Amino acid sequence: MGDEDLIGIGRFAVLAGLSIVALRHYDEVGLLAPAVVDARSGYRRYRLEQVRDARVIAALRAVDVPIDAIREAIIGGEAAMRSVLVAHRDTLAARHAALTEWMTTLDAYIENGVNMAKPTGSRVCEINLGVNDLDAARAFYEAVFAVEFSEERHGDGPVHLFAAFGVWPSDEFFLLTSARPSGTPTAPGAPISASSLTISKRSTLGPSRPAGPSWARPPTWRACLARRRSPTRAATS
Repeated sequence: MGDEDLIGIGRFAVLAGLSIVALRHYDEVGLLAPAVVDARSGYRRYRLEQVRDARVIAALRAVDVPIDAIREAIIGGEAAMRSVLVAHRDTLAARHAALTEWMTTLDAYIENGVNMAKPTGSRVCEINLGVNDLDAARAFYEAVFAVEFSEERHGDGPVHLFAAFGVWPSDEFFLLTSARPSGTPTAPGAPISASSLTISKRSTLGPSRPAGPSWARPPTWRACLARRRSPTRAATS
């Protein structure tokens, strides 16, 4: 192919349905590179067969498909394209559900006002145990309380186990977390550490909160730790 097949960025933008700014950006991020870039002026020129990919990119960006996913779809062919589209649809469905719930909450606030519940006391909502043998501790609590632990690790740090009782944000919610802190002695009978987290008890959970998936989703142990008031704290009802 010769230079007669090359077109300037302005004409290519019209054919592709993309702005010149977008084309420059897609070149910079490696999504759609021009066929030729003038060494002196930096002027980009494209080939006509690139219009199809450019239009695909425009169509996918119009429905908010991420650039990395578009790159994967274009490189991977039809199967990759379908996989990307299905995954993005799932993402949009989750976003739609969240937005629908927020709209329901806002409608309730509009109708009833934004009335916050008043604290009536406090209670322990989390116990964090440092243990010597994490597997033994897990087996004990699962056998005694019939709960299922989930695992979480931050980088190269220790594994943390957490199990939720009840649903958030009800007065029955409780979080049990356990980990073997770095440097913990391994000898039998070695001491363990414990800390607790308190939260305010409220007269209600909020007069206008609708029942919905997110209100029944308990926070992770990290979310509770973010609200920790002190390393150790007892609570009274």
